Amino acid sequence: MFNDFSGGLNYLVPPEQIEASEMQECVNFEFNKSSGKLESRDGLMKIADSPDGEIVGMFPYPSNVLMVLVKDSTSPGNSLLYKRDGETLSLVGSVSGDGTLTWDTWGLYGDVIFSLGKSIHLYDGTSVTKLTASPNTKMVFSHLSRVLSVDTDNKRISYSSVGDAADWTNVESVESSAMWVDVSSHDGLEIVGAAPLMKDLIIFKAPGGSGFYMPQYGMIYRLVGIYPDWDVENAQTGMSCFSPNAILPLGDLVYFLHRFGLSALMPDPTYGEIKMANPGNKINPVLNTVLNDESRMIHIASKGQIWVLPGNSKKVWIFHYLIGEGAWTQFSFQYEVQDVLEIGGNVFIAMNDSIYQFSSAQESDDGVDIVCYWSPKSIESGSQLLSKRIYINYWKSPTGTARLRLGNMVLDLGYSEGGEPVCLDEDIAYSDMDSLVPIESNSMWIWRQFRGWDLTPRLEVTSGGFSLSALDLYITEV
Repeated sequence: MFNDFSGGLNYLVPPEQIEASEMQECVNFEFNKSSGKLESRDGLMKIADSPDGEIVGMFPYPSNVLMVLVKDSTSPGNSLLYKRDGETLSLVGSVSGDGTLTWDTWGLYGDVIFSLGKSIHLYDGTSVTKLTASPNTKMVFSHLSRVLSVDTDNKRISYSSVGDAADWTNVESVESSAMWVDVSSHDGLEIVGAAPLMKDLIIFKAPGGSGFYMPQYGMIYRLVGIYPDWDVENAQTGMSCFSPNAILPLGDLVYFLHRFGLSALMPDPTYGEIKMANPGNKINPVLNTVLNDESRMIHIASKGQIWVLPGNSKKVWIFHYLIGEGAWTQFSFQYEVQDVLEIGGNVFIAMNDSIYQFSSAQESDDGVDIVCYWSPKSIESGSQLLSKRIYINYWKSPTGTARLRLGNMVLDLGYSEGGEPVCLDEDIAYSDMDSLVPIESNSMWIWRQFRGWDLTPRLEVTSGGFSLSALDLYITEV
């Protein structure tokens, strides 16, 4: 019986060795975080095209307005900030930089600080301001009422004064003034990025520069305490991350993407140190082949998901951290994904220099059918296998198309607003034209015999919405 999918994808062992709760294939399905069912992902509707050129990234203001950054085609090295206004994007202003976008909320009113690899800017809901006193930064975020910058020009992290994003002047006798910390400048490594972990700061360093780092030769440091009583400690050796956006702090974990896949750092209350967790363990054998210096992670809080965007890819890996001990699925799109953002429970995705919104009312990607696949552990044998009957519990939209493959056999999964359950149907199966299932096609028994050496099931949904609750196969060796 396959009715528990909480193990998610597993590429760590061969398909015949994975658990019954795990999957060897799961494309364009996600978990319902309440029921645990597998459901086809929401469809997309286009809401706006880029008015100028390549989309650099998106951020929210403060919790319900979509802001979009686009490279300025008339001023190389600069970008334009737009605000979503219905189905159009309205120009707010020009900003310096066209590199990697990093951003964070700031202050009591939900202002946003952001950078595109040069100066830090602040958006207050009306206008965008360049913080001219700030250092050039490869990453900006807020921590303990200060704005923090991972500086581009040196191996340090700079702090604004407390509560003032525009003040970067250090006054030696004033603890609340701006400051900086040099992080093991003797190791010859560049700071890639940093993230808060409780009151501490986790700092990732690696050899390289200019957006190209070699994380397998890096180091991870921990800045313990608060100025002036702070200290830099070594947390991990021989490991770092790809880029600033390959770091994601969430709760008491700091997730990061590295040469070998996805890992996380967490505090060890027993010894007061930092220990490693491996939430990407099951998919790292495949994930580590597609990650690059443009890889990033996005938190989709409303769904309990972390999205891993490999960079220059149409595929996205989805970590469902509320399912079991954490479960993986995969999404696939028709264009390379540029950015993803959640605002007030709504999820937006930038692709092909256009902005799309996910919607449960949409069963296609702006008119293109969403194709979903699911396959559990392999069912193979050196002897012939005989399938006597199949039970499947599912929901399918009326206009959708779905089939179940079992070896070389293909079974169409229908939809009916009436009909008789197969378990009570006495007609001969091969000539029976009755509807197989009752209302909404929520369950069916299939009384047919199939023989083969490989009876691994594969669910294929080629259009419409679909939800899978259970699949039971009655198989014996013959």
